[in-house]
Amino acid sequence: MSILRIGKRVIFVTSLFKIFSFGILIQRLSKALINNLKDDKTVSDSEINIFQAHLMILQDQTFLEDIINLIRTKNRRAEICLSEYIEDMAQKFKNMDDPYFKDRAYDFIDIGQRIIMIM
Repeated sequence: MSILRIGKRVIFVTSLFKIFSFGILIQRLSKALINNLKDDKTVSDSEINIFQAHLMILQDQTFLEDIINLIRTKNRRAEICLSEYIEDMAQKFKNMDDPYFKDRAYDFIDIGQRIIMIM
């Protein structure tokens, strides 16, 4: 396994590739969602709102950093790290008292499924 030294940090090159690939995947998914929303005239306003919420999560810096940190620290496939993160976040939202936030758990599950389908 190759390593890359940056100052005192040692990063496995395979982890860097996984992180880079995951970042590219998120960018492609975001662009595809945006293009589909622009091109599809049959999408309702409520569906547009759902997809916009999904885009906000996909482009959220904390969401991306948390998954990248899992890939880096566990040195595991991006799909596995993503699945673990999504399950954890969904469970946290399901445990909340507010019904609005409980429903957001399903947004995370949907996003995770969409990403994994194209991985």
